[in-house]
Amino acid sequence: MIDDVASIALGEASIRLSDAALKRVAACREFVSRIVSKRRVYGVNTGFGKLADKTVEAHRAAELQRNLVRSHSAGVGPHLSRELVRAAMVLRLNSLLKGYSGVTPELVKSLAGLLNEDIIPAVPVYGSLGASGDLAPLAHIALTLIGEGLCYEKGVIRSSAEVLGKHRLKPVTLQPKEGLALINGTQATTAAAILAYFEAERLVEAFDQVAALTIQVLGSSMQPFDSRIHALRPLEGQQESARRVLSTLQGSSLVDSSKRTQEPYSIRCIPQVHGSARLALKFAAGVLATEANSVSDNPIVFSSSGNNPVVSGGNFHAQPVSLVCDTLALALVPLGHLSEKRIEKTLDSRFTGLTDFLSAEPGLNTGFMIAQYTAASLAEECRLLATPASVDTASVSGGQEDHASMGFHASRKLLALVDKLWYIAAAEVLCSCQAADMKQVEEKLSPKSRVLHKLVRRRVPFATQDTPLSPLIEETRVVIVSHFGAHGFKCIQP
Repeated sequence: MIDDVASIALGEASIRLSDAALKRVAACREFVSRIVSKRRVYGVNTGFGKLADKTVEAHRAAELQRNLVRSHSAGVGPHLSRELVRAAMVLRLNSLLKGYSGVTPELVKSLAGLLNEDIIPAVPVYGSLGASGDLAPLAHIALTLIGEGLCYEKGVIRSSAEVLGKHRLKPVTLQPKEGLALINGTQATTAAAILAYFEAERLVEAFDQVAALTIQVLGSSMQPFDSRIHALRPLEGQQESARRVLSTLQGSSLVDSSKRTQEPYSIRCIPQVHGSARLALKFAAGVLATEANSVSDNPIVFSSSGNNPVVSGGNFHAQPVSLVCDTLALALVPLGHLSEKRIEKTLDSRFTGLTDFLSAEPGLNTGFMIAQYTAASLAEECRLLATPASVDTASVSGGQEDHASMGFHASRKLLALVDKLWYIAAAEVLCSCQAADMKQVEEKLSPKSRVLHKLVRRRVPFATQDTPLSPLIEETRVVIVSHFGAHGFKCIQP
């Protein structure tokens, strides 16, 4: 499911609605149409939040939904990336297709149409509390559906009305409950979380292999990855990371060549630290897959139930996703710490037998000294981004909505954190490749590490003298992101 969301976010897959799903939607919609004039239903013939006790006349039901979308389109700041908005749209569509939201088949077809035509609503980044759902971000998506606001077409921002007309798509006229159904959910939070998870899963694999490259350059011992050690502490993630590093080192003639009695923690404790991130990933995968396939709006319509069929609850509250994002962030930050310390060792002549900072002529040349500074700066950025959001809250709507998950804050921070960790990994790879070439040991690297080295060298040459490091780190990042199957998902529109 997570890979499917990533594919749709990238525009690599189109949307097709099954007949069974459309029948579920139609049945629930028919039920809502029957009861709308017979009973008081929150969000159908009432106001919202603190205004829930205000009754709205039946003939103004469509106006109520349109007003809801307009009033909640209150986001500010730069726009979310194309991929993030597409992910949020398909997650919202999937929730509506469960048949518990009371929308029309025409609405879900229109939302699918936007995705298939790659019409991307302009969604400002700031505004969601992750409480009554991601109200502001989802409202901006709904705004394009009704032919208002702004959207992106092939990367160019335009009027939604203009773009819909160009693609012969009719603006949606919202029926009772449809505006609320569109904006009341966790999909912006979950979209950012899923894209971050997708990147993080590949990042952990990358750090295992990046560390293995450095281990060889430093001639470090393979003892810390001995399976007997990890059998005595049989944590699944720890054992998996030890196996993967050991697998990457197979075929190397460089390991176990130093005279160090013990390795520093940044090497010796790789299985324990990387393994903890793998444990967090497993926890996150279960929660995110469940959330992606859940109904998260309010009220929920149980059209097949004769007893209390319209039920108000709190599935829109993003606390589970917020917690997952904070947990994953805390588990990933130490990978950057270890990487930065391995960079330090790679630049230290006592560990490599080479010149300090891998400099061609120390003193006249500074070499790769400042690569560590950049990595240390990014590690600090990651520490700041790992400050938990899920422990904070807010009280809004006159105290009616008196707890917030800050889920979108948590998932956006996680996405930004993962992006920065890729740069730290790139800095380590760059330094290790430079050291390997200075030692002239490329052919002694393990087969997997040799592949990584060659891929880097196709785009980043060996530095024979001081040169700006910025483009070298950027290019190395591009190489490793692609090599490990990631996409470098961003939060903000470029």
